[in-house]
Amino acid sequence: MSIRPWAGLLFLLSCGGVHYVTLTASPAGAPPDVFECVKSELGKAKFQQTSIDLGSPLRITAKQSDYSKQVANARYYRNSDRIEAEVAPGADGKATLKVVGHTFSESETVRGPTDTEEEASANVKQVVQTIIQACGQ
Repeated sequence: MSIRPWAGLLFLLSCGGVHYVTLTASPAGAPPDVFECVKSELGKAKFQQTSIDLGSPLRITAKQSDYSKQVANARYYRNSDRIEAEVAPGADGKATLKVVGHTFSESETVRGPTDTEEEASANVKQVVQTIIQACGQ
């Protein structure tokens, strides 16, 4: 039996990786109250709301640009932290809260604006944790 297929599979598995951070909670409050808390915490963290879905589940996305990173690439613009939050009704009438934080490198290529996912920044990790602590109780 050849080892090549196994070596190839191990190589593919080692190349990938999770760059984002995901935290979940089961707050005691009703979904609309938890959703308002999430919106409030995003505002306090100076994230700009980019979309909102008032269906079921309730969803919100927000973005914050980071110009502090310097890259020796003329096509690089900035990094941006993005947060996606989802509040769904649980079986017991309480809410379930899921918050995902991403960091992207924004640049210009011949195809146009391009976002490349990076390792989640310390900022986005901290904001996700803050939202879970404030709204997930």
